[in-house]
Amino acid sequence: MALEVDSEEPFFCPVCGSVMVDPEVGFEVDRCEHFLFGYVDMAGELEVFSPDFAPVARRLEAAELDEEYLVPWDEQFAQLCEPGTKIFGLTSRGMACGPVSITVCVGVAIPAAYAARLELQEVNAHG
Repeated sequence: MALEVDSEEPFFCPVCGSVMVDPEVGFEVDRCEHFLFGYVDMAGELEVFSPDFAPVARRLEAAELDEEYLVPWDEQFAQLCEPGTKIFGLTSRGMACGPVSITVCVGVAIPAAYAARLELQEVNAHG
């Protein structure tokens, strides 16, 4: 399951601090080694993925999941990812002719040494 965060600010790698996605330029940033993939819900597909994620992308394609289930927050998607993959869902909300939102998911490779620290931060972030 993805960790969801309301965000209109850049999202930084929880491991090294590099910018992973910026609302101004999207995924057009210098990505760090921990970046696995970027997914935009309005496009309904993986926008960009790293060479390390390519085998997983092939497994996702081979699984022939229904398009509506080929989303990072779906359990089937998560099961096809490598251990240590953490998915962050970043949602921006605004008003147009009514309320609008967009969710961008970022897959991050979390080394085992950082996993316990990240879990602690999630608990602290939610109270």
